[in-house]
Amino acid sequence: AALILNPSPEDLQQEPSMLLAYPKRLEWCDGYQLGVSRTSLKHGQSEYVQGLRSWLMRWGTLPTRAGTITSAGVITRQEVSSMVPAALLGIESHHMVLDLCAAP
Repeated sequence: AALILNPSPEDLQQEPSMLLAYPKRLEWCDGYQLGVSRTSLKHGQSEYVQGLRSWLMRWGTLPTRAGTITSAGVITRQEVSSMVPAALLGIESHHMVLDLCAAP
């Protein structure tokens, strides 16, 4: 995970046709925003992007080429805008929350 979250400048320059950026720590939600778009993650050929894709397939939830979903249950991909309500509500471990918003 350290190499994924702390890429070298050379790692980010290996994909000249794609815009890659350093992952950003989101302190307010104890998460990270990866500096790779969905398209770059899917089509990138650099060692860094392929390593990131493999890491996400192993530890997270990511569609495979066969259309199946892989998941180890350790990390979950979520849009930043989906994290804002929970962060603003100040939810604590003793609270009960019913999330009625579902993605297709």
